[in-house]
Amino acid sequence: MTGLPPMFKELWDTWNIRVLIILSLSLQSFLILVSPFRRPLGDKWYIKALLWMAYLLADWIAIFVIGLILRAEQSDDILVLWAPFLLLHLGGPDTITSFSL
Repeated sequence: MTGLPPMFKELWDTWNIRVLIILSLSLQSFLILVSPFRRPLGDKWYIKALLWMAYLLADWIAIFVIGLILRAEQSDDILVLWAPFLLLHLGGPDTITSFSL
């Protein structure tokens, strides 16, 4: 992020963990709400592709945020509280675990 102005870099450094936690929670909520409708929608490739991308992105974001929390220079107790919830996100929703079967 060397090409960005210092204001944007400072903003990202301040809010990156919080924004990514909200994004991870949003993706998990999306997967929980939409995955039961995967089979009734039939063989629509764009629905399956959207669900699969959300499934993979949710895991990647949870791992990335846990790494950011471990590497954080400031030790906020609230950040440590989010780590177990992110580990639960890695488990994924039960409604999509049979997606690849």
